[in-house]
Amino acid sequence: MEHVPPILPSGTPAASGTEYTNGDRINGTQGSIPNADFFNVIQAEIINAITAAGLTPDSEDLTQLAQAIGKEIASQAEAEAGLENTKIMTALRVKQAIEAFAVPSGITIVDPVTLSGTNQPFNSIPAAAKRIDINFMGVSLSGDTNILVRMNNEASNYQGLSQGVGISSSVYSSGFKATAGATNPVVYHGHCTLIRASNTDPLWTFSTNIGADNTVTNASSYGGGSKLLAADLTSIQIVSEDGSSTFDAGKIGISYEV
Repeated sequence: MEHVPPILPSGTPAASGTEYTNGDRINGTQGSIPNADFFNVIQAEIINAITAAGLTPDSEDLTQLAQAIGKEIASQAEAEAGLENTKIMTALRVKQAIEAFAVPSGITIVDPVTLSGTNQPFNSIPAAAKRIDINFMGVSLSGDTNILVRMNNEASNYQGLSQGVGISSSVYSSGFKATAGATNPVVYHGHCTLIRASNTDPLWTFSTNIGADNTVTNASSYGGGSKLLAADLTSIQIVSEDGSSTFDAGKIGISYEV
């Protein structure tokens, strides 16, 4: 659309850009004569906007232009989905889209769970997690075996070792060893940490620092290792190494940071 100048008294269009003016009878000044194109252009522009929005022009409905403009503004659902590429984004819609796509920040604490059985899983860990802490509080097993930490239920190719104070080292294989070589009865306290070591690959490192209140055996454990996963980490499992000893006391909780 371009500016349509008024008609001169002579009947010809005024020069391009000429503004419309009001008449003045006292001074004998004639007002501008509207050009027919002025009305035609305005109507055509409005009708085109209405029909482009999928509406049928209706002379009885004076809200159609407003409706058409509203249809060009993205809805909250469209803004949050991020798939629409033709709609207008208002400041509010931009805010909603940013909030929908923003990666949560800070530390999320998962409340401790009371242990039983041979396997305690923690699922629904965000794929964007960069650090996971596993907290042991009064944990014990029914048999003489180690406690393993597994990721995504993968049970091979864990590298590294753990060392029990006063006990020989224990090499990793089917899982990271949170504890190493203690003999029951042992009650464990402390934590293990998993840290993502690559932005491009699901490569994780592991460290353990677990103490025990067993006064007979020096059962405190420390160690570290690493493992490259097949996919992003979304779950961990705390299991007994022999697969048959059960957790008979204590709680384990986790926290993760993205």
